[in-house]
Amino acid sequence: MPPGRTTHRRRVFIPLAIVAVAVAMWIITARQQKPQIEAVRQIVHRLCLDVAAGRERNNAVIQANPSLAGQSAVATLRALLSQRPEPAQRLAVDVTVGDHPDFSDAPLHATHTAMIRIGGSDALGLRVLHRDGAQDIVILGYWRPEAE
Repeated sequence: MPPGRTTHRRRVFIPLAIVAVAVAMWIITARQQKPQIEAVRQIVHRLCLDVAAGRERNNAVIQANPSLAGQSAVATLRALLSQRPEPAQRLAVDVTVGDHPDFSDAPLHATHTAMIRIGGSDALGLRVLHRDGAQDIVILGYWRPEAE
C-alpha cells in the first residue's frame, strides 16, 4: 500500500473515532443524570407542596443543621405560595445540572438548580446540593428571577 494512502486514512479515522467516543460519553452521562434530576425534582416539588399546605418542612428535605440559605429559601417560598390561590395545582419544578452562573465564585457549588414555577411564571430558583442516591437535599442558596 502506498505511504500516502495510510496517512490519509489516519487523518480521516482518528477525528471520526474522537467524535464517536465523545458522543458515546455524552449519551452515557445523560442517561446517568436523568434519574438524579428526577429525584431532585420530586424532593423540591414535595417541599413546595408541604409549604403550600402549611405543613412543617420535612427534616429530610433540608438536612439537620440547615443553612441560613435553606431557611430563607423556605420562608421566601412560603410567602410566594401564600400570595396565590391554589398554588399546588399550578406548581411546576424544572431541574438542571450544575450551578447558576451568577454563583460561580460561591464557596460551595450546587449540583443542581431548581426553578419553581407558579402559574407558568418563574417564582424562585434554588441552588441545590444532592448526592447521588440521597433522599434529601441541601439548599445552598436561592434567587428571585425578577431580580435578574
